[in-house]
Amino acid sequence: MLASSTSEPKLAGLQALRGIAASLVYIQHVFAFADAATPGPTDILYSFQFGGLGVYIFFALSAYLMATKVSDPPLKFVIDRVRRIYPTFWIVLIIATVVTYYLAGTHGTTWQLFLLLPMGERPWANVPYWTLYFELTFYAFMLLLIVPFGKRAIYPAMIGLLASFALSGSVTNTDHQFPIGGLLFFNKLSLYFLAGIVAGLLPPPKSGKIYAAVGLAAFYGILHIYRVPGVNTLIGPYIGVLLAPVWAFSMFCFVRAALAWSAEGRIGSLLARLGDLSYGIYLIHLVPLNAIVVLLTMYGLKLSYWQVAALMFVSALPPAIAMGLIDLRLQKALKGATRRLPMLMRLRRQPA
Repeated sequence: MLASSTSEPKLAGLQALRGIAASLVYIQHVFAFADAATPGPTDILYSFQFGGLGVYIFFALSAYLMATKVSDPPLKFVIDRVRRIYPTFWIVLIIATVVTYYLAGTHGTTWQLFLLLPMGERPWANVPYWTLYFELTFYAFMLLLIVPFGKRAIYPAMIGLLASFALSGSVTNTDHQFPIGGLLFFNKLSLYFLAGIVAGLLPPPKSGKIYAAVGLAAFYGILHIYRVPGVNTLIGPYIGVLLAPVWAFSMFCFVRAALAWSAEGRIGSLLARLGDLSYGIYLIHLVPLNAIVVLLTMYGLKLSYWQVAALMFVSALPPAIAMGLIDLRLQKALKGATRRLPMLMRLRRQPA
C-alpha cells in the first residue's frame, strides 16, 4: 500500500512489483463490485486470489523497506511513517464519506477510523483501510525495537513476528480484518512481514526469473493441490496449516525476484510508475466502484457481468490515477517540509 520514489534505480524492480500488487487488488475489486451489480462467475475468478496476492506482496514489501530504515533515529522513523500514511488517507476518507453520504444518505466513518485506532465498532467506509491497521502495528513494533536495538532491530523483529504467527492460533478473534487492540499483535499476517525482512538478509540475486517462477508455483500450487489425484489425501488435512507458510515463502520469492529486476522497457517502466502511484490508487479505487454499483441499481440499467466489469475497470481508473498523482506530489512536498524541521536538522547533525 505504501509507495516510495523510484529515484534510485535499484528500487525500480520493487516499485514495479508494487505496481503489480496494486493492479491485482484493483482487478479483484472490479470482479467483486461487478458481481454486486450483476452476478458473475466469481467462483472461478476468486480462485486466482488476485486480491490476497496483491495485499500479501504489499506487506512483504513494507517489511523489506522498513528493515532498511532501522538505522534511522526513532523520531525520524515516526515522522516519516506518519507523513507517509495519514495525509492521503485523510483526503480519501473525506472523499469517501462525502460520496457515500450523497449516494446513501449515511456513512460509516468514525473518529477512530480517522486515526486508524483499532477500537469501537468496525467502520464501513469505502476505503480498504483494514490493511493499514496491520501496517501501523508492524511499524509500532519495529519502533519499539529500534529504540533499544538500533540497526540490530531486525533480528528480534523476526523472532517477534514468528511468535506472533505461532500464537495467532490460540487467540480468539471473530473479525480477522478488524482485530481489536492487542489482537493485532497476534495474527497470521505477521508471516508475510517476516518474509519481507528475510528476503533482504541474503545477497542480492543475479537473476529473479527462478524466484518468480517458484513463487507463482508455490502460491497457486498449495491453493489447488487438491486437484491432483492422490496428493490431497496425503496433505489435504494439513492445507490449513501449510497455506500461510507456503504463501509467505512465495512473498519471499517475489521480493527476491524484484530485487534482481531493473524494470526496464515499456512494461517494466509502466509497472514502476504504477508503483509510485499505488498508495493513492489503492485507497481511492473502491469509491468509484461502489458509486457505479449504486448508480446502476438506481437507474435500473441491465448489463451483463462482463459489461459491468469493463465499465468499472475503465471508469474507476482515471480517479485512481489522479489520486495516485496527488499522493505522489503531496509526499514530495511533505518530505521536503519535514526535512526542514528543526528537530530533524539536529538529528542529521548527530546521527544515531
